[in-house]
Amino acid sequence: MFKIGFYDYYLDEWHANNYPAMFRKEIAKRSIDMEVCYAIADTDKPGGISTKEWCKKYNCINCSSIEEFVDLCDAIIILAPSFPSEHERMAKLPLASGKPVYIDKIFSPDVITGRRIFEYANMNKTPLFSASALRFCDELADYRAGEGMKAIWCATTGPNSFDIYAIHQIEMIQTVMGGCAQRVKAFGNKGGRTLLFDYGNRMASMLQLDNLPFQVTISDGEKCINRPINSNFFENLIKHMIDFFINPIPPVAKNDTLSVMAMLHTARSALKEQDNWFNITM
Repeated sequence: MFKIGFYDYYLDEWHANNYPAMFRKEIAKRSIDMEVCYAIADTDKPGGISTKEWCKKYNCINCSSIEEFVDLCDAIIILAPSFPSEHERMAKLPLASGKPVYIDKIFSPDVITGRRIFEYANMNKTPLFSASALRFCDELADYRAGEGMKAIWCATTGPNSFDIYAIHQIEMIQTVMGGCAQRVKAFGNKGGRTLLFDYGNRMASMLQLDNLPFQVTISDGEKCINRPINSNFFENLIKHMIDFFINPIPPVAKNDTLSVMAMLHTARSALKEQDNWFNITM
C-alpha cells in the first residue's frame, strides 16, 4: 500500500480536517492501493483538539517523531497554511527523503526562502510542488498561459483579507498570465484593496471587498470572459496531488511558484506605501 502522511504545525485546522476525506473519496473512486495513514504535528492548537485526538478522529497513526514519520510515509504533505515561515524548517527531513512532497500555500515567507527550499529539494532529488487550490479551478481550464486565449488583462476578485485570500487571487493571475509581473501598485483601506500588476504590455488586477466572491475576468483585447469560481477546486487539487504521488512530475513549475511568491510579498510592501510602483524581483 502507498502511504500518505500529513505534517502540520497543528492539525486542528481546515485543510487537515478536510483533506483526509477528500483523499479517501478520490482514492476509492480510482480503486488504487493508497491511503492516508500517518500524521504528526509540532504542537496542539490552543483551544482545539490535540494531535492524538485528531488522529483518532481522522483514522491516522500519530508518529512519535518526524524521523519515524518520514521513514513510514511514501508521500508527504506539509500543511501549516497559516505558518509559511515554518515551512523551511518543517521540510528539512521530508525534502532529504527523495519521496514526493507537497507544501501547502503560502509556500514561503519570501522569494529567497522559497528558492532555498527548491534548491534543497533538488540537491536531494526530492520531487516537490506547491500551489493554491484556485490554480486548479475548472473555470481557468481554457485560459491558462500558453493555452487558448492570450490574455492582455486578467482581473480577479475575492474576499476582504489580504493575508488569507491574496495568495488565491495572485495564483489565478499567474496561471492566466504566466511568468512574473514586473511591478505592482496598491490602493486600499480597511474596506478593501485593489492591486495592479504590470507585465509590460499586459496588465492584471485584483480587488478584495467584504463578501466579494472569487471570480476571474480575462480579456485578449478582442473578447472578454467573466467566470465566477464555482467549481470544487479543492477536489481538483487533491487529484493533482495523487497524480503527483503516483508519477512525481510536479504539475506546477518551480518558477511559477516563485513568481507567485514574488508578486505576493511585493504586493504586501506596496500596500504599506500606496500609489507607488514597486518593482518585483524574482
